[in-house]
Amino acid sequence: LIKTVINKMELTTHKSIHENQRKLLDCIVQLGYSQIKTRSQTQAIQIYQEIIKGNKFFIDAHIRLAFVYFEKGMISSAIHILDEGISLANDPQAKFIRFDKVFCAKASILKQSGDQVASR
Repeated sequence: LIKTVINKMELTTHKSIHENQRKLLDCIVQLGYSQIKTRSQTQAIQIYQEIIKGNKFFIDAHIRLAFVYFEKGMISSAIHILDEGISLANDPQAKFIRFDKVFCAKASILKQSGDQVASR
């Protein structure tokens, strides 16, 4: 279902993204979030990976996927997916993306993972 929805949408990174497309992507992200809340982390990971595959500029999916990885103890995967998001900053199509959110997520994960290591 998610793949079909993403394939049918013409996603761009410009401010001209149709509002309904943005709302639909937000709903899909929320679906992934609901999977996390019900402890189906594997499904949440699949959902967020599909979103990123369909539109690599959808930064919220990078951030949420990173936190799912973090919750599973997959710190290097969490950092890697955030670094992938950060690497998009140099892409001219990404001029409207708020990369500060990705930097904040990375800092949070690094701090929390450091706190976990220190508490052992």
